[in-house]
Amino acid sequence: MAAKKTAKKAEPEQSAPAKKATEKKTEEVKKAAEVKTAAAKTAVKETVKKAAEKKEEKKAAAAEKKETKKEAAAEKKEEKKAAAAEKKEEKKAVKKAAAVKKPEVEKKSFQEYKDVINWKKWEAHNMNWLYIEINAGEIMNELEA
Repeated sequence: MAAKKTAKKAEPEQSAPAKKATEKKTEEVKKAAEVKTAAAKTAVKETVKKAAEKKEEKKAAAAEKKETKKEAAAEKKEEKKAAAAEKKEEKKAVKKAAAVKKPEVEKKSFQEYKDVINWKKWEAHNMNWLYIEINAGEIMNELEA
């Protein structure tokens, strides 16, 4: 097959004022396109800035939340320490109270013990016993019971 030749259509020549008008329109279109691209670039920059700001806000919020958690944990720790110290103090107070609550036995004097022993000796002598057994624990129970 033979290759077809395409013929270029000859553009009609424009007059000078028409050429100027066409060039003017072309420049206006170019300027409008430049303005649009500049506006689009500005919008993209603003969007990027906003995204960066949001990211920073999220980081700050996360850091603040983390700090709050740390503070709460520290407060709990302090409360536990205070509670433990309070318990110790209560135990000490209970021990002291228990020590105080024990009924105090009225102590007898040395002379009273001596008198009891001499009385037992006299009683054994009057009964003609050859010996007597005296136990300190029994005497204490007898006098201080």
